[in-house]
Amino acid sequence: MLKPDQRLFFLIGADSWNEITTWFEWQKLLTLCDLIVVTRPGYEVATAPVEANVVDLRGKGAIEVRRELEEHAAPRVFITDVVNVDVAATTIRSLARAGDIEGLKTMVTPTVADYIGKHRLYIN
Repeated sequence: MLKPDQRLFFLIGADSWNEITTWFEWQKLLTLCDLIVVTRPGYEVATAPVEANVVDLRGKGAIEVRRELEEHAAPRVFITDVVNVDVAATTIRSLARAGDIEGLKTMVTPTVADYIGKHRLYIN
């Protein structure tokens, strides 16, 4: 259970955001937590559904981001370009299935790559 001073953030990629209206009970998700939509090179962010309270943080500095986070308590959708590496979950799963831990280390941190390898994640 979250404490009153805690917030829940759900991180998704721009490609998932573009399909959010196809998700089961997606409107409910927008009321339960803040979403962080991470853009990546070559992917455009679709127009937000009317129900979404969108804050575009692309190109903003740390002070502006902190101000936006602190201003309102209601769940919002934050769009950010903070991650500028073209990484796709499908590529990560493919590398994991192939047992390519060194390739994984180019996509995720070495600790995460080692964890994926050790626990044989995404094998099945």
